Amino acid sequence: MYLQIDHNGISTNFKPQPDASISLKDLTEHYSKYPERWDIAFKFLIENDLPELPLGRIDLNEEVFINIAEYTTRNLEDSVYESHYKYIDIQYLIEGEELMGVNRNIPKLEITQPYDEEKDYILYRNDENGDMRYASPENYFIFFPADAHMPNVKAKENSLVRKLVVKIKY
Repeated sequence: MYLQIDHNGISTNFKPQPDASISLKDLTEHYSKYPERWDIAFKFLIENDLPELPLGRIDLNEEVFINIAEYTTRNLEDSVYESHYKYIDIQYLIEGEELMGVNRNIPKLEITQPYDEEKDYILYRNDENGDMRYASPENYFIFFPADAHMPNVKAKENSLVRKLVVKIKY
């Protein structure tokens, strides 16, 4: 097993630490149904030289794939929340730093772009009620369909980052 979850939290051989914003309840429930999806994801994270991976998509199986991207972080006022219906995100910064907004009060968020089934996202107006978390190569985030998240926000100044996102079928 590449991932263990118990009353103490998340245990894995993946060196970065899980962010405190991760819902252990949602993770425990989904992992109990689909442990093979989580194991293939964490096996990939543990066994690969992440900085050497090419940009783009890597399919691990029919339920799990990886996207690797580089981009320049945005100003907070230019950022929006997003959520997904079909996939869970594991977001990890290979290089750089950014802020990651987390908001679990989706019903109170104003939709700015309705759900796009092909791209699996819905966008919401940036509100001031989210929790802004620091993201770096030292930690990772897991977002479930109940988690609106605002990635790509500059931490100190706009800078280039390299990010890996594991998409796990919900």
